[in-house]
Amino acid sequence: MFRIFVFAVLGLGCLTWISVANASELLKVTDSGRFEFPTISFWKNKEVTGTGELNLPPDVSGKVPLVVLVHGTRGVGYREESWSDFLLNRSYATFILDYFSPRGVDGRGRKVPRPGEDVWGAIGFLSSHPGLDMKRVAVMGFSNGGSVTQRSAAFDPEFDMIGVFPKAFIMVYGGCHSEIAFNARDYNPALLYIAGSEDNLVKAETCLDRKNDTVSSDIDVMVIEGAYHMFDGDTSKTINHPKWGEIELRADSDATEMARKRVIQLLERVF
Repeated sequence: MFRIFVFAVLGLGCLTWISVANASELLKVTDSGRFEFPTISFWKNKEVTGTGELNLPPDVSGKVPLVVLVHGTRGVGYREESWSDFLLNRSYATFILDYFSPRGVDGRGRKVPRPGEDVWGAIGFLSSHPGLDMKRVAVMGFSNGGSVTQRSAAFDPEFDMIGVFPKAFIMVYGGCHSEIAFNARDYNPALLYIAGSEDNLVKAETCLDRKNDTVSSDIDVMVIEGAYHMFDGDTSKTINHPKWGEIELRADSDATEMARKRVIQLLERVF
């Protein structure tokens, strides 16, 4: 029998381990916080247990749509939390996936994981949450998380995602290097690529190439003029990436506002 082991924040902040045969016996409409869930992922020959934080919008009745947020090489931080707050204020639940902590990495090495299967595990687990509308799900990743998002699209609809088909995959300055591959037949989700014209890590031209892909009839590429890598962060500096060399990061509130407007337009349309 398949069993789910969950580390959850339940009730008044009580932390507990629970083992159940069916997660629907555990999860309640108001349950949120940090969860652990099973995956099919391995890192350095060790099985990985996925983890992340579920946030529910305040004062919303009935089932709410879900956006899975996938961090980049800086790990979970300001960017993911600010996007989460933005979406929560518009009545979307968010799940901030943390694929670094279970693997003991921090993004500073040359080998950075891109586990699309962690997205599968999270969505498969969350599919049993009675407060979430799993017919309205999107996956959104930033930088390396954009590549994780891109890889997550190659799921087996029966086994990996428990029958959940995300309506959209959103890649923010990442995941532009190749065409998305789907294993699900007759699957036509919306694909949105967002890039900055001045990004010297993820080139806008590479993202614009995705307009020529035929895997979906709903592909949009947004290039924000004057924007640099991690424009939606809180840091402006130049870093020396161990693999990609010198990268300029520049926070840009105007670029962030434009990106958020485009994302909301997409979610409102597909949901």
